[in-house]
Amino acid sequence: MHVTIFSFFMAILWCSLFVLLAAFIEHDFTFVRKYGIMPVIAVMTLAIARFAIPIEPSHSIVVGSDMVIPAIQHFLVSKCCTYRGHNICWAYVFIAVWTLGTVLMLGNFLLQTFQTNRRLRNLQSFDDPNAAAVLEKIVTASKPEQRYHLIITDEIQTPMLIGFFVPTILLPPLDLSKDELSYVFLHEWSHFMHKDLWKKLLLDFICAFLWWNPIAYIIKKNFDYVLEVNCDRYVVQSGKAEDHIRYVETIGNL
Repeated sequence: MHVTIFSFFMAILWCSLFVLLAAFIEHDFTFVRKYGIMPVIAVMTLAIARFAIPIEPSHSIVVGSDMVIPAIQHFLVSKCCTYRGHNICWAYVFIAVWTLGTVLMLGNFLLQTFQTNRRLRNLQSFDDPNAAAVLEKIVTASKPEQRYHLIITDEIQTPMLIGFFVPTILLPPLDLSKDELSYVFLHEWSHFMHKDLWKKLLLDFICAFLWWNPIAYIIKKNFDYVLEVNCDRYVVQSGKAEDHIRYVETIGNL
């Protein structure tokens, strides 16, 4: 096994094909409803792994190419510039730009995540004993030892969940009944129970690595929607038909 310009090019090609496959899987809602979102992440991870191992096995079959591949190889190994007596080829420039883009994307993502979470955690919360009691009942029924926080504030527009280890549910001041509050909290709590924040974090890291691939952004854009659909399915799976209707009406009016 050895690394060549050809194997490096093929690693990029296979990486792109895996990303394309992930996009097709994500758009198949029947498949997603049956198997969840993890196959999408698994295929995206395979894309990263295939690129990270740009090797060419000794027994591999090389498909001949008289024009395209030789032209690409010639361009990548041709000299771009000279730095301190060393010839810099275009392949090194390509890798440097890729690495720099990944570092910048990750840095920007981590900075924004830290600033957003710090701002949200410092919001002043209104007291709502009814909401606190409803959430406590839900948490106790599923994970009684889990620490959590509830913040009710008018500085947000829709309910949301933050916190990877100690979840914090943020809720705008809404005039909801106990049943409606239960639907809202069940939805947000299911995000935590299914580790959706961790899934989104992993996908953000993968997309930062594949920042040059537009398909990765399509997957990321649709990912949140798929997670929301999964949460909706989890909340209503054991209820009656009238409960489904009330849940949809409650969530739809937020």
